[in-house]
Amino acid sequence: MATAVAPTKEVEKFDRTQGRDELNLAEFPLFYLGQRVPKGLTSLTYETELSDTVRNRTVNRRFEIVATEKYGLPTVVDADVFFALILIGKQTHNLTSQTISFSRYQLCELLGWTQSGANYKRIETALKKWVSTTLFYDQWWDKGEDRLRKLTGFHLFSKLELNDHSGRTKQLELPLSSLRLSDELFQSVTSGTIKRLNLADFFHLQLPIAKQLYRFLDKRFYRRNTLTFDLQTLAFEHVGMSRNYAPSKIKDKMKPAIKELVDLGFIEDASPEERFTKRGHGVYDIHFRKVGGETIGVLPLPGSKAERSENRQLVKALVDHGVTASTARELVENPDIENDHIRLQIEVLEWKIADPGENPPSRPGGYLRKAITESYDPPKNFKPKQEREAEAKRVMQAMKERKEAKAQRDKAEQDRLDAEAKAKAKQQARVNAYLAKLSANDRETLIDQAIADAPEGMFKSYAVAYRRNPKVGAIKKVGYDAIIEAHVLRLLSTSDEA
Repeated sequence: MATAVAPTKEVEKFDRTQGRDELNLAEFPLFYLGQRVPKGLTSLTYETELSDTVRNRTVNRRFEIVATEKYGLPTVVDADVFFALILIGKQTHNLTSQTISFSRYQLCELLGWTQSGANYKRIETALKKWVSTTLFYDQWWDKGEDRLRKLTGFHLFSKLELNDHSGRTKQLELPLSSLRLSDELFQSVTSGTIKRLNLADFFHLQLPIAKQLYRFLDKRFYRRNTLTFDLQTLAFEHVGMSRNYAPSKIKDKMKPAIKELVDLGFIEDASPEERFTKRGHGVYDIHFRKVGGETIGVLPLPGSKAERSENRQLVKALVDHGVTASTARELVENPDIENDHIRLQIEVLEWKIADPGENPPSRPGGYLRKAITESYDPPKNFKPKQEREAEAKRVMQAMKERKEAKAQRDKAEQDRLDAEAKAKAKQQARVNAYLAKLSANDRETLIDQAIADAPEGMFKSYAVAYRRNPKVGAIKKVGYDAIIEAHVLRLLSTSDEA
């Protein structure tokens, strides 16, 4: 049993970027994706094909997790505890011993949990799950023997001894708790069947699907930057999604998890058409491209939870503009550099890039770093984003007002034209009604009288020409109709006055 006392928060820091994941285990989910495991569900099974390069053949690889009814299947929270324990073993003795000594105080610090009785109990439950859960693995890669072998019925941990509790003062007086790696897991780890897992990124992710995708893709990105998988195989066998999901449902479930990985800086963003390609009826491929360099989920960042969230967004903004993740963190964590100063320099850079009259820097990341550290003054013609947005808002408002004024004028003009047309139609109706009441002889007499009474001019000449020969054309008829209409209206007006 370990006799050292638990280190306090001030005594020991663990580098969360240096976690570890066993290569065989990274192929499949170690946890149920939901927050709560359905009652009665005590096992999960996954199966894929694997190329055995040693024997030049393809084999079926099957992985089964079997839990006890008392403790149930591990969830994503239990997976966090598992990887935190492996990190402690890695950084305490480089996993050269089967025994990992720890305290729940340490685990809470690593996981970013508050020191509370509820969280201590949650860790205890997770540990009991891992000790009692059995793994059945066909085609386990044994690096020491350089071959695939059937490995069944083993546990990840073989012995648990808990000595600490939630009382922080008393806890420091107690010996450390301990957990023993199973012979199978320890043999695999010591033979080198293990990879780095950035737990800063892993713990930063919120969605269980995103966490499992991160584990799996991080392994598969080894020596390659692009990956393509059958969508259903990836979802069902490597991520652990329900086999009842149709491709459309899988894509809907995948999208927010993929967004988390994009926001983390782990994979490149892609349109839905680029991310998912159809191979046949109901058959899709999914594509990923790794982002080069560091990711931005590295913890811890200074400040409260809200401040850490703000700082992380600021780190991401710097990385998006070409600053390396490590430099971005240094700038944000520097107590002599205000966040507002960093935001101002980012604004200036964005303005330089967007303004056609400016010469944007050829290396934005390098420029931005120097602008922040050397406190560049903004150009004289630079306007802060808030001011530019306010000015743009004023311009848009003025344009809107001009558009509305024009619309009002156009409406008034249209109303006037409509009123004139209505009055004209009413007049024409009265004229037509008056003429319809006349006999043919009286109508002919009226027409002759209308032309005779009309003032000399173009319309009268048109009317005379049309009266003599109706085939002279439409223009002449216009003058003819106008003279008759005017004559009838005078008659009607006289009649109205009488």
